[in-house]
Amino acid sequence: MGERLFDALIVIDVQQALVDGHPSKEDSFLVAVGAMIDACRRAGVPVLYVCHDGGAGDELERGTDGWRVHCAVAPQAGEIVVDKRFNSAFRQTGLHETLQSLGAKRIVMCGMQTEFCFDVSVKVAFELGYDVTVPREAVTTFDSGFAPGEVLTAYFEDRIWDGRRRACRSLTFSSCAFAGYARASSLTSRFGWYHASQEIGRKGPFSRRQEERM
Repeated sequence: MGERLFDALIVIDVQQALVDGHPSKEDSFLVAVGAMIDACRRAGVPVLYVCHDGGAGDELERGTDGWRVHCAVAPQAGEIVVDKRFNSAFRQTGLHETLQSLGAKRIVMCGMQTEFCFDVSVKVAFELGYDVTVPREAVTTFDSGFAPGEVLTAYFEDRIWDGRRRACRSLTFSSCAFAGYARASSLTSRFGWYHASQEIGRKGPFSRRQEERM
């Protein structure tokens, strides 16, 4: 086995209330995130979870069923869970300090929502100096009046994250590549991100509060 390619996996906002809203490609998204988590654990790569706390009365109020990480990708005992109150996973959360204490420089990020908390967190991670990898199959969002969720995600993958920043790569997921014992597969997604057939118009359940989270 060779040197592993990544130092940590960060799972962002894969929480029960959000997944209950049925984001784009919900089933394959959960499978991909779960496969990465399993590969990480086998390889001894730390898994860190970020959960949004929406405050009292919110669907994502800390401690409620909706706030908890979805059961399909739930943390094991001893794994780190970080609460956030803003879009960025790094703002007033201690995540950066935790990663520094782990000596993590090369991180993989997955989760939701593509155009809100996830995008902000990827950009902040890059600005903090991390080498960021975003696997294609492991990010999702909801359909909107602008475009289906899978098209929005494809736009961010190909036009925002991949190639716009030297250390920010959008790679097709491979559990072997993630574990660090093989090279990542090509940039061409085998799931056909641009072949959208979903109905346009349904908004994600938390879009009305996104400005409050910046």
